[in-house]
Amino acid sequence: QFKFDSDQLTDPSVVIVDNLVNTLTKYNEYWKSLKINGHTDSMGDANYNKNLSQRRVDTVKKYIIGKGIAESRITSQGYGEEQPKATNDTKECRQINRRVEFEVSK
Repeated sequence: QFKFDSDQLTDPSVVIVDNLVNTLTKYNEYWKSLKINGHTDSMGDANYNKNLSQRRVDTVKKYIIGKGIAESRITSQGYGEEQPKATNDTKECRQINRRVEFEVSK
C-alpha cells in the first residue's frame, strides 16, 4: 500500500514485494507472466489518480526488474480510483484503496 499522493514503496510494501520476488524466483519455471495492477483512493481528480496509479505500478515494476525478474514477463496497468476495495469514506478505507495487486499466470 502507499501513502497519500505517493508512488514510493513503504517499508512494509518492500517486504511484500521482496517475498513475491523470492517466490517467483524459486518457482520460475511454473509461471509465465506477472501483471501489476495499480489503484488509488478517490481523493482528487480522476485523471490525476489514473496517472498516480500508473506511477505506482511503474515503481513496483522497476523494483521487481531490479531484483532480477525479466521485464518481458511483466505487464502493468493503472486503474486510478475505478476499482475500490473499500469505501472512500474514512482515512482507513482510503488507505486500503491505495494499493498494487499482482496477478501471476501459468
